[in-house]
Amino acid sequence: MNDGLLADGGVGGNDQAGAGSGAGAGAPPASPPAGGNQPSSPPAAPPAGTLLEGNVPERPAAPPTWPDDWRQKLAGDDKAYLKTLERFSDPTALAKSYREMQAKQSQMRAPPPGEGASPEEVATWRKENGLPEAPQGYLDQLSLPNGMVIGEADKPVVAQFAEQAHADNIDPKAFNGLVAKYYAMQDAQAQQRMEADTQFKMTATDDLNKEWGGEFRAHINGISNLMASAGDDVKDALFNGRTADGHIIGNDPRILRWLAGMAKEMNPMGALMPAGTSNALAAGHSRIAEIEKMMRDQSSGYWKDAKVQAEYRDLVSARDTMKARGQ
Repeated sequence: MNDGLLADGGVGGNDQAGAGSGAGAGAPPASPPAGGNQPSSPPAAPPAGTLLEGNVPERPAAPPTWPDDWRQKLAGDDKAYLKTLERFSDPTALAKSYREMQAKQSQMRAPPPGEGASPEEVATWRKENGLPEAPQGYLDQLSLPNGMVIGEADKPVVAQFAEQAHADNIDPKAFNGLVAKYYAMQDAQAQQRMEADTQFKMTATDDLNKEWGGEFRAHINGISNLMASAGDDVKDALFNGRTADGHIIGNDPRILRWLAGMAKEMNPMGALMPAGTSNALAAGHSRIAEIEKMMRDQSSGYWKDAKVQAEYRDLVSARDTMKARGQ
């Protein structure tokens, strides 16, 4: 183990020569323990001092002692209570449990004054239990999550909640939770309705596309122009309303089929005009005149555009149909 000593800065081969000098020279060296290096000596303890110097140690307080039959003495002849006391290791544990029970009871609200109590007694009880004096107090203390605030349209509804909360002596924090839950339910219902509306619209579009084929856009334009003649108020009231089963009327294939037939019967020119044209007949006559002007020019695009030629034929046919009806 000499390598360890050398590494720790120990002396080398002259140790024996040095061992003979100084006090204790000639005494045989102590044998090191079998494990190797000698352990260093612990530092000397400081002097304890004397009583005259005031260094009197404090004696720790002795733990309280309880008689072995403390449970029997407390319970007396009550065997059921003795069973309860057997759950506690000593009277200290019993006292701690009693204090915890007192703390819980102090947090419990006292029952409200009984029937016939004076307004002063009721007001005192409300104040002692942290309840608002009037329904408006619930609204003044209202706190909703995520910075949510009540909209003007919802204030009368929440005011009714506050009146009921006041009548039932509901805690303001519980009232906040109930209002927050009300809005959470509304948001969930709105999300579900939006998803259902989107799915219904997609299904209706697919069904009508299969049924109407290339005339799909013409029918939609005809319906739109028919409703435009009724005014935006009527159109919005009808199309944004809902059927008895909750679907938006403007997306219901049954309604759209009927309106498409009405539009074709009442105003065949409307299906040939862009959606939103309020006076389809006048717009159709204007478009006919525009195309006929192109026809008089042999170099115009009309003579090379089959789509414009087909449009002209449809417009003339619609014009003649309406003329025959006296429109």
